[in-house]
Amino acid sequence: VAPMSVDLWLRLGATYFAIKDRANARATFEQALAVNPGNREAVDGLVTLLMHDGDYARAAELLRGIITANPDDTVSRIALGNCMLELSQPDTAYACLRSAAARETRMDRVLGAMVASGHSRFWLRPSDAVKFFKGERT
Repeated sequence: VAPMSVDLWLRLGATYFAIKDRANARATFEQALAVNPGNREAVDGLVTLLMHDGDYARAAELLRGIITANPDDTVSRIALGNCMLELSQPDTAYACLRSAAARETRMDRVLGAMVASGHSRFWLRPSDAVKFFKGERT
């Protein structure tokens, strides 16, 4: 009906994702990006889908593009850190998460990314986590 309507592609992609039709969701988000390259909602939808599917390398590639365009985007930095943890690149991951922690007022977002990954760290005392993100020894 309206092949150039990014909004329709985004809604369709979200619908496919909600019913767990990942193949069509991915194709739909990619179509939205073809119509409007760099569309933030399309990138976010595709990144979420890729991370759910375990395609962390492709998700990281898209997240780097977002961060290049908007260096203060802490949510994307946290997601990139999560991808790097899953790709077994802890030094890069921790650098991303420390950078996000320096900009983010809600430390729970950064800590959530750390504990959600099976390739990360966990602290029993929150003060030790804060020290880690500030680059202090724990």
